[in-house]
This record gives sequence, C-alpha cells and structure tokens, in this order.
Amino acid sequence: MIIHRYLTREILKPLIAVCSILIVIFVSYKSDRYLADVVDGILPANTVISLLFLKATIALEVLLPITLYLSVVIGLGRLYTDSEMTALFACGVSPKTVLRSVFVFSLLLAVLVGTLSLFVRPWAYEKSYRITAQAENDLDFSQ
Repeated sequence: MIIHRYLTREILKPLIAVCSILIVIFVSYKSDRYLADVVDGILPANTVISLLFLKATIALEVLLPITLYLSVVIGLGRLYTDSEMTALFACGVSPKTVLRSVFVFSLLLAVLVGTLSLFVRPWAYEKSYRITAQAENDLDFSQ
C-alpha cells in the first residue's frame, strides 16, 4: 500500500506540473486570439475570461492523456535514475506491482477523461456558443 501511494505521488507531481504548463500555453494562445477579437470589436472584453475558462476545460480532454504519458515517463525515469527502482526490486517489489500502480492511476485518469468527454465538453461547447452568440447580439444592438 505504501509503495502504491509512493509511485502514485511520483507520477502525480509531474502530471500536475506538465498539465499546468500545457494549460498556460494553451490559454495564452487562446487569449491572444480572443484579445484580437476584442480589439477588432467582435467580442466584448468581459466575455474573454469565461471563454478562456471554457476552452481550457475543453482542452483538458486532449491534454490529460498526453500529460499522463509524459508524467509516467518523467516519474519512473527519475526513479530509475536515482536507483530507487533498483532498491524497490531488491526489497522484493515486483515489476508487476509497479505496473499495477501505474495502471490503477491511469485507469482513474481515463475515467476522468471519459467524464470530461461525455459530459463536461458538450456542456462547455454549448456554454461558449451561447456566450459568443450573446456577445455578438449585444454588439449588434449597441451599434
């Protein structure tokens, strides 16, 4: 049990770091496009934050599996580099146990991605379309 928590934590730390970096990159790219639309008069400035949040939520469906792959490589690679895997194997922990820990963590993340894909993403798309349509209608009335 302690080994499973340790391996999960060693994968979770890079997962959070890499996912945060990818979300910041994605949001900065989208904010550039939305701010250009604000300058052109297509969108009002007060809708940019909510649209960025919704688009980041939509992007999580793609970013989380990529992040999981990178975090497993980084986390287990660090354990091998620091010879912690050798110590685990010397203490009687089998490679099957390590694989089981990674699999359980991956399965939980797959359930999260499935939930994002089936429920959150359609809601976020619908909400962003409504916000964009409302913003365009408000701009049409003000002109």
